[in-house]
Amino acid sequence: MARIIPLWNTSGMTGRADKTSDVYVRHNRITGKSHAVRLRNPWTEDMFTNAQITLNNRFGALNRGVATWYRRIKAPDASPEDKAVLEKLQRMLRRQDKYSIVRGLVVAKYATVNDALDTVTVTIGKYEAVIPVTFDARPLK
Repeated sequence: MARIIPLWNTSGMTGRADKTSDVYVRHNRITGKSHAVRLRNPWTEDMFTNAQITLNNRFGALNRGVATWYRRIKAPDASPEDKAVLEKLQRMLRRQDKYSIVRGLVVAKYATVNDALDTVTVTIGKYEAVIPVTFDARPLK
């Protein structure tokens, strides 16, 4: 992975130059870093092992639950407790430079999914939310 030092406006090029390009550029607005990445030898579905499929299913269910929870706490009719948690997470996000969005921070540090992939639990201090998830897991081989 190459690191890009922008010589012009920091909002320069992101994404792929065209649909056939295997190189894309990603700019993190929080950290200010840009990276150019080349996709080489992408995996196809038949190459995944059962352990990788299980991990992908868990990650998908976790992200779906966190996205549902995040939409709920950002809604205009959110409870005062949810609004307070959102403000706390936004302050935590500004104080660090590893994660660029609140959802990424929550997925990495504060959310867990059960083994049945039907509920996601978000725990931040004394705050706890249990979110039911409907997720179509990919079957194992």
